[in-house]
Amino acid sequence: SAQVLTMCRRLMECLPFVRDGDARNGCRLASGSAVVRARRPRSSLESGILLIAADDCRLQFSGRVVIGESCARFDWPATRFVFSTTASRVAVRMDAGRNYFNVVVNGRRVAVLKGSQGVMDYWIDACPVGAPRAVVEFQKRTEARISTPLQAFFGGVTKPVMLHGVLVENGDLVDTPAAPMRSIEFIGDSETAGFGNCGPSEPGTPGWKACFTMNPADQDAFQAWPACVAEKLQADLSIIAWSGMGVLWNAPMGGCTTRHTMIDVYGHVVACEADAPGDRRESPGVSTLDAWIPDIIVLYIGGNDWYSFSEAREGELSAACRELLLRIRSLRPQATILVLCASGESFCACMGSREEQMRFAADMERCWRRAVAEASDARIHLETVLPSPIIDVTDPSDWGQMAHWSAQGHAKWARAAIPLVAKHAGWPVPMPASCL
Repeated sequence: SAQVLTMCRRLMECLPFVRDGDARNGCRLASGSAVVRARRPRSSLESGILLIAADDCRLQFSGRVVIGESCARFDWPATRFVFSTTASRVAVRMDAGRNYFNVVVNGRRVAVLKGSQGVMDYWIDACPVGAPRAVVEFQKRTEARISTPLQAFFGGVTKPVMLHGVLVENGDLVDTPAAPMRSIEFIGDSETAGFGNCGPSEPGTPGWKACFTMNPADQDAFQAWPACVAEKLQADLSIIAWSGMGVLWNAPMGGCTTRHTMIDVYGHVVACEADAPGDRRESPGVSTLDAWIPDIIVLYIGGNDWYSFSEAREGELSAACRELLLRIRSLRPQATILVLCASGESFCACMGSREEQMRFAADMERCWRRAVAEASDARIHLETVLPSPIIDVTDPSDWGQMAHWSAQGHAKWARAAIPLVAKHAGWPVPMPASCL
């Protein structure tokens, strides 16, 4: 039956594999795919193969990473690493922590990799015949802790990535093109992390069926609105986002995979270490929290707090929003901070009616305006985002899994956010600003 086939497919998705997938809901997929072969590391290197350690300066990281002597660790969504090589074949040696990655060669996505738990070598052809070099990029699609319901039952959630190095065959690494001069840090929840943006269209209020059919394979942080904004503004990006997380209150009924809120986790280079015992929270190695300094920090968070919101608790939430702003300022003293609020006209995740959307937008804007005013910081700003055309609950192509925006919905939001971010960063607005 169809149900049996679906269950078999979900079981197969617990195994390591490389997939290209089908285009749906505006997701941009490669027209072809490369073959990525995974195998366990051998005890000794074969002739002609070099192992380049993860702390080699020719590997370029974007996002929050802890670089130690034995490996580089990271888990926030949209973290990526890039290298240039003259080798005909390369492999990434890492414990991928069950995460999904876009594999990009010379600016083109050639495969989507589902990583395994445990150290593996992921081999891919790099330089095309006759090409002097290739630029290879691994982009982490998934967030810090996410899984299918079946994987969650067996403890199979995503975990931090541990990159041990890069193997090159008949070649070497060379200097990687410089990263963009501009940089943006985005802070948020599922809408910022890209939850379900490549999944089936499920607009409105999510039901129980959607909860049991969600799949981390259908999340791609690089097709979420922050990546689009950064690309159009020619900026490097870091995404600090966790589905179900709030400023003060997380989503109820187990809707978040951690008990911590954004106030707790914002300062962590490795997100999941917020849940570690106190004596294990400090990460050995060189942290990029101080090395990677954003020009502007963009916040869009509060949707999960709204489930616990009431008029009587408005002051409590406003105070928590102010606390988060002050926490960010203490760690990022030089950055401009921009708070984005939703409009009542354009639908956000899990909103089933126009009335509900308008109440949500009004409640959150009041809280954030009060928090910004009480922070008394001339470099903290607030703007309302109104996509045109709006993200519409009646348009199936605007929606992905569990009533979250599809890639098209994210592109609409990004197109409206681009001029606002550019304005407060002091950058020119690109023309056109479209992400579609």
